[in-house]
Amino acid sequence: MVPKKNIRNHCSAIAGLAIAVAATCGCAQVQTNNAVNAGAHGEAKEGGAEAEVMRGLQYTMGPSKNYAQAFALFRKAADQGSANGEYAVAQSYEVGRGVEKDETEAVVWYRKAAEQGVTAARARLRTMFVHGQLTPVDDDRGGKWWHGLVEQAADESQSFSLTYAAAAQGNADAEVTLAVAYLTGVGTPKDRTQATWLFQQAAGQGQTEAQCLVAAISASDDDWTIPAEMTRAADLCINAANHRYADAQLVLSTFYMMGRGVPKDPVQASFWQRTAAEQGRRDAAFMLGDDYEHGKGVPKDAAQSLIWIRKAADQGYPPAMTNLGMQASLAHFTGKEDPLGDKELAKEFLDLGVEYASDSERDLLPNLWASRAAQERERRLQKQWRRIVAPALKPIGADGQ
Repeated sequence: MVPKKNIRNHCSAIAGLAIAVAATCGCAQVQTNNAVNAGAHGEAKEGGAEAEVMRGLQYTMGPSKNYAQAFALFRKAADQGSANGEYAVAQSYEVGRGVEKDETEAVVWYRKAAEQGVTAARARLRTMFVHGQLTPVDDDRGGKWWHGLVEQAADESQSFSLTYAAAAQGNADAEVTLAVAYLTGVGTPKDRTQATWLFQQAAGQGQTEAQCLVAAISASDDDWTIPAEMTRAADLCINAANHRYADAQLVLSTFYMMGRGVPKDPVQASFWQRTAAEQGRRDAAFMLGDDYEHGKGVPKDAAQSLIWIRKAADQGYPPAMTNLGMQASLAHFTGKEDPLGDKELAKEFLDLGVEYASDSERDLLPNLWASRAAQERERRLQKQWRRIVAPALKPIGADGQ
C-alpha cells in the first residue's frame, strides 16, 4: 500500500470539571472553567467581574427574564477582562439574546475567551470551522491559540489541494485519499456523491481499497437491505484487508461485528481491529480497548483495555481521551484506581475533549454509514455551499465538468 498522508484531523474529549450554567437562551450555556478562574485569572482578581457574570445569568432564568440586562452585565464583565464574560457576550451575539444577532461579533468575543483558555469558546470556534462556517485567517488580533487554528486550516487546505492535483492526473491512491476527504469533510465540504465517484474511478483502476469502500458505501446507501450487495462488499473488504489497507481492515471489523455480508463473529471483529490499530488507526485501537473492557471477541482484561485506550488517547483520539480523563476524574470520588495517575494529564484530556469534540464528525465510519436523512442534510448544505461560494479549484468528478 502506498502510504497516504492523513488529512483527517481528529482531536479529543470532554471538558475538565466545568460548571454549565444556563445562559443567553434556553438551550445555550456558559461553561465556567474552574481551572481558568482559579488559575489563569485568579479568583481575587476576577471576583468582581465574575459576580457580574453570575448576576447576568440570573436575568436569563425564571419567569422574569431580561436578556438586555443580562447582556449589559456580561459586557461589563468582559470589558474588565473576564474570560467568562467574554464567552457570555459571544453567545449573546451568536443567538441574538439581549443584543442584535451578529455572528461576526460572536467570533470576535469567542476568540477573546479562547485566548484566555475558555475550553467552551475554543470548542465553539472549532465547531464553526469543522462545519465550514468559519475560515480562520491571520490578523493582528490573533493569539497563540488562534494561530494554531489558522495553521491547521492551512495544512488541511494544502493537503487537499495537493491530493486533488494528483487525483486529477488519475493517481488511484490519490483518488482514494481525496474521496475520504470529501466523505469526511476535511479541507472541503462533505460531498458523498463526489466521494463515491472518486472511489469508483480508483476501483476501476484496480485499487483494492477503493473497491472495498465503494462497495461498502453502496450497501449502506441501500440501507443494508440487499444480501448479495452486503456479501460482495464483505468479500472485497476481506481482499483489501488482507492487502494491509487499514481503512478496509476497520470497515471489515464492523462487518464481522454486525454480521453484514459475513456471519457475526466478535473474534474476527477484534482481530481486524487489532490489525488496523497496529497500523496506527486510533479509532481501531479505541474499539479494541472497548472489546477488552467488555470481553467482546477477546478475554475480558482491564490491563489490556487500558493499554489500547491509552494508545488511542496518546494519538489524540477524542473518545479515548474522554474515556481516560473521565475515569481518572471519577476515581477520586469512587475510590477506584486512577488509570492515569496524573491529575494534570486527566485535566488535559478532559479539556481537549470539549475543545475537539466536533472533530468526531470527521471520523470515517459514521460518515461511511451515514443514514439517508444525514445524507440529505449534507446534500442541502452542499447545494448551498456551491451556490454561495465560487469553487477555488476546477471541478472534477460526478458532475462531469
